[in-house]
Amino acid sequence: MLGLVESRDSPLIRTDKRSGSYHNYLYIKNSADTLFEDNISLIFYNENNNYIGAKVFNDVSVPPNSTQLLMENKDTMSADEWNQYTYRTKQETVTFDVW
Repeated sequence: MLGLVESRDSPLIRTDKRSGSYHNYLYIKNSADTLFEDNISLIFYNENNNYIGAKVFNDVSVPPNSTQLLMENKDTMSADEWNQYTYRTKQETVTFDVW
């Protein structure tokens, strides 16, 4: 199961006043008793249900009976968990589809 927990404006990293940056937080839950390993492809939409982007998360691995933040790039994961997010967009993400 995937859940979009928050799409939050990040004004401190704006390059100018017109182009905002939103940090988006998606969590994945594995309720099975076995390890989940797969690629996940998502399409993102704004409040008007207009397409705003897509991402493929490769080699996603979730231990049995656990929930974790879906990370775009695990190799550059910050040691500070408060600075971690799933992906960034220029618009707020309201909904998503798995494809």
